[in-house]
Amino acid sequence: IALGKGPAIKVMDARFLSSPEVIALMERAAKAAKVPCQKEILTGGTTDASAIQLARAGVRSGCLSIPCRYVHSPNETVSLSDLQNGARLLLAALTEPAL
Repeated sequence: IALGKGPAIKVMDARFLSSPEVIALMERAAKAAKVPCQKEILTGGTTDASAIQLARAGVRSGCLSIPCRYVHSPNETVSLSDLQNGARLLLAALTEPAL
């Protein structure tokens, strides 16, 4: 994923596979809010979404990422527009009808 091209809708990472329904919901929300977004596939690392997904009998889960360079370093860098669009996308997704 690239800085400045919008927040990323995570498809999968090393321990997490997003629910197709949640991905579709986020894509609809991004389109409705006119927010540019990217799809993210990571071969390493994970997020708390992996634990949430496995809770109880399983929970439909998704993850919204902010593209970042030099992650977990003193020089971690993000785009202000990606942060702003990430907040806009999150708000739009939370106002979508429930799954």
